[in-house]
Amino acid sequence: MADFLRAKSGRDWSDTDLQSYRILLRSVPNAEEFFEVSPLPASSVRSELLTLTIPSDATDSVVYQILRYMELARFSDRETHVDLFSSALLEDLGYLSRSSIVVRGFIQPLVVCGENKRAKIDVGIMNDDGFSLLVHKTTSNPANPVAQLMVQAIATLQNLNTTLERSGRATLRSKLIPAIVMRGTKPTFFKIPVTVELAMAVVNIPLRTRIPVEHEGMWPPQNRAIILSCYEAFKKFHN
Repeated sequence: MADFLRAKSGRDWSDTDLQSYRILLRSVPNAEEFFEVSPLPASSVRSELLTLTIPSDATDSVVYQILRYMELARFSDRETHVDLFSSALLEDLGYLSRSSIVVRGFIQPLVVCGENKRAKIDVGIMNDDGFSLLVHKTTSNPANPVAQLMVQAIATLQNLNTTLERSGRATLRSKLIPAIVMRGTKPTFFKIPVTVELAMAVVNIPLRTRIPVEHEGMWPPQNRAIILSCYEAFKKFHN
C-alpha cells in the first residue's frame, strides 16, 4: 500500500492509483440491470431532437441550441464544446430542480493523505450542499477518465460532509455518486458508491454501463432514442 501514499490532485490520478486504493470497476452490460428498470423509460424530449441533424431546421430555439452544441462537440477538438453540450442536454432533460444549477470547470478541495489538493469538475449539477451529479469529458485517447472520475467522486463526498458538519447536520458514511463520462456526444454511465473509508483505501466497486450504439454517440438520429432513454432512467440516482 505504500505506493498510494503520494498525494495527487485529480488530474494526475492513473490506473496505478486505482490499484493502490484497491478500487475495482465492474461493467454491467445490460442497461436495464444497471438502471434498475425494465423496460427503459421513453424520453420526454421534443420530437425534433430525436430526428434532426441540421440545427437550422429546428423550429424550437432550445432544440437548435442542443443540436448546435452536439454538432460542435462532434466535429471540434475543443473540449469546452462537450461541456456546453452536456450542460444544455441535462437542463433540457429536467435534471435541474428549483434549488440546483449546472456548473462548469469547478475546482473542489480534496484531501489526500493529509495534504490539500484539488479536483476539477468538468460539468456538474450542484445544489445547496454540493454536487449531485458529475460529468467528466474525455477524448479518443484518454489519459485515464475512470481514475479522474473516481477522485472527483471522493472529493464530492469530502466536501459534502464538510458542508453538513459546518451546518450542524450529521455527516454521511457513504453516498452513491452518479456520474457520466462523455467522449464527444457518447455517454458512459457510472454509479459510484463512495464511502468515508474509501479515502482510507478500502475496497470499493463503482459500476458502469456502456450504451450499445455506434461510436458517433448522439449525432446519428438512430442512436438518440436509446441514449435519451438511458438519461431518463439515470435521473433517479441523482438527488
